[in-house]
Amino acid sequence: EEMPVSKKHKSESQKDREPKKKESGRAVLTSSKAAPALPEIPPVPKFHLIAPLPEAPTLPSFPNTGKCKWTFDIQSRVLLGRFKIDGENPCVMKEDEFFLLKMMERSDIALVSEGLFYNCDESVWDLDFIAARTGDKTFHRFRLFDSVPTSQGNFNRLRLGLRPETLPESDGNASSFRHSREIDGDITMKIKDYVRYLHTFNNAQDDENSDPVFSFLDTKGLAKEYDVKRHSLYMIDLDLGKLLPETFADFSKSFRLPGLLPGGEYCMMNPVNADGRPFMGPNLYQTPPGGFTQFHQDGHGTVDSGHLCLEGYNEVVMLRRMDEVHKEHALHFLKCNERREGSELQYDALYGLPHHDGEKPLWPDHEAIENCTKFNYYPCLFVLKPGQLLHINKGRLHAFRKMSCSQLESNDCHSTIRAQVMKDCNIKKDVVCMSVAWDWMYRGKTCEGIKEEVVQTLDSVKLARDHSTQSLAIPQLSIIETAKFHLAKYKVAVRKNDEYNKTLSLDVLKGIYPGLKRVLDEQVDAINTHSIADAGKTVKLKKTPDSDDAISTVDPFGND
Repeated sequence: EEMPVSKKHKSESQKDREPKKKESGRAVLTSSKAAPALPEIPPVPKFHLIAPLPEAPTLPSFPNTGKCKWTFDIQSRVLLGRFKIDGENPCVMKEDEFFLLKMMERSDIALVSEGLFYNCDESVWDLDFIAARTGDKTFHRFRLFDSVPTSQGNFNRLRLGLRPETLPESDGNASSFRHSREIDGDITMKIKDYVRYLHTFNNAQDDENSDPVFSFLDTKGLAKEYDVKRHSLYMIDLDLGKLLPETFADFSKSFRLPGLLPGGEYCMMNPVNADGRPFMGPNLYQTPPGGFTQFHQDGHGTVDSGHLCLEGYNEVVMLRRMDEVHKEHALHFLKCNERREGSELQYDALYGLPHHDGEKPLWPDHEAIENCTKFNYYPCLFVLKPGQLLHINKGRLHAFRKMSCSQLESNDCHSTIRAQVMKDCNIKKDVVCMSVAWDWMYRGKTCEGIKEEVVQTLDSVKLARDHSTQSLAIPQLSIIETAKFHLAKYKVAVRKNDEYNKTLSLDVLKGIYPGLKRVLDEQVDAINTHSIADAGKTVKLKKTPDSDDAISTVDPFGND
């Protein structure tokens, strides 16, 4: 290439200022001086432009029906509705139900209700019933947690990504606390063997001289054994309807607000026929204390969930709903990445799975919670107790840990909360934890609430798709079916002069309208794009479509 003229012809003064090159092995001295070194510019922090989120509005006044006592704890941000009062049968009044549904639209508090699961048949929840009913059925979703003695100093080092120090056994601080970590890989065993494991754990709690070793044969016939004082086996996602149908039937009978279940009255999937909905539970979860579920958002942020604690205690951390940038910022604090020495912890709480293999962060410490509080992420810290139901809004980061009686290290964010709960509830020994949980798509109650829930679902589904993860929610079909259902209901209400149902359907239709328009616009755009791409192609249509089931399906849902 030819050199630009500006570079080819330099002035003599420019040439004189240039350093001389070596000639004939002899260096030629020049009078030029080295340029001064530029000062080093520190790297820009990753989240330096993040601003705190707006403060949440105050809660409205509580109903006073005499059938439900409402309380709000500003420290934990728990709104508790106690439907079971003084041993009376819980009675859900319309005013309390409306307030509960309205508060479910708030994603800056932890909404806990008590007394909605009542008068169940305890025999179908008994461990021996579960073992006998499932027989030799094998289950593949057990996770192993290993709990080892750890000092306060080593907890601090682990939190910062440092290798723990080896302390002599004579050092009284070497085993002050217990550190539980999740072991990679799912474990497969027969459900009746797992019940034996739980009995072994219970016996070890009641009798110090009881043999703590549990052994069983795996699917390959190999013997395996675990020490119940050290190893916690966590059974997750057991489908009640398939494996324990009588227990599922009892749950359905005993749950006082079935509209909060998948496909229920207040679920966005309600107008979708049962065969058109994905499975979302309810599932059964059982484990001794020690297991945990690290930070995640259910269905990658696309679905709400309900968590009903039946036995044991669950320590919970839950943040408010927020955008992706603020979620990443909060996780930066919760993983202690701003304090870690060396590389950051690469745990994907947004689009990974909470029980996947790989390194997971420690339970948050006080500093991480304080940092989240400064940015108005409203971390809710509390313990979910037996008989209590927690509503988890879609898109909210949360973590669960099964509470034990062991003392927590001082920096753990639940250290004082656990000690207080143990005192208040007079807890003397560890108990097996049992919970029922399900995912669903809360539609919202008010017009504005419905609008926000629908848009949030559509946004979350798009984000999940952009991150190549599967969405559990089905918002497009749900929105279209909801529109068809309430349009039909509205027409009947107008004809019958039914103002209540007329207003109800109109509020729902107004609420879903922005989401419905978005779905239809996307469909039209896809059709137009597809039509242009397929220009010139022809499609052969049958004269009598869907009339001959030997050729085409009669049922559009494929169940014929």
